Amino acid sequence: MDNIELGDKRLDKDLPDMHQRVSDNLDTIKGILEYFAEKTQNFGDKNNVDALKERQAINNANG
Repeated sequence: MDNIELGDKRLDKDLPDMHQRVSDNLDTIKGILEYFAEKTQNFGDKNNVDALKERQAINNANG
């Protein structure tokens, strides 16, 4: 961003592309994280994981 003052042609050429690739990568990472969060939630719902965790906590509390 300081290149505005520098006026370097190489930076003027490369920085916008770099910025776009970083932005695209962040979007891809966000999509992957959302996908696996949904997959994890669906697995938990399908396999009643919350009830199993609750039962385990009760068993652990009772010794």
